[in-house]
Amino acid sequence: MSAKAEWAKRLNCKDDETLEKVLREQEESCVLLTHSSDLLLSLHLVKKTTDQITAFNDFSAARYAQVQKHLEAHTRLLKEIKVDLDSAFRKIRYSESLLVMIYRRIMWFNIDYLYLSTLKKHCQEQHPTEHEEALE
Repeated sequence: MSAKAEWAKRLNCKDDETLEKVLREQEESCVLLTHSSDLLLSLHLVKKTTDQITAFNDFSAARYAQVQKHLEAHTRLLKEIKVDLDSAFRKIRYSESLLVMIYRRIMWFNIDYLYLSTLKKHCQEQHPTEHEEALE
């Protein structure tokens, strides 16, 4: 007995057409089951991926909150340092301007003296004989 005849007997099918219809429906249901299992697997993967991404997002949010506190503290510190440095440089500029006002004449005299003595040394080195003649 062939496989078709055996199935026809089991399913109480009288003709081949009914048997073909039953077999087609079984194949379709097998295909649907395969697609269903593929969909279930895909859904499982999507759920697993979503859970992992959610866990990572929670971790990132916690880390960001932790780092944000440090960042704010460092930013505050840098701003305070900038204010202190601005104040110190302002005082230095003020002191410098006071010194220039008070000791302007002495500073210019020293600068002129240094310039003339340097010029004199240069002339002595470049023209030693002329310098000796000028001194006599």
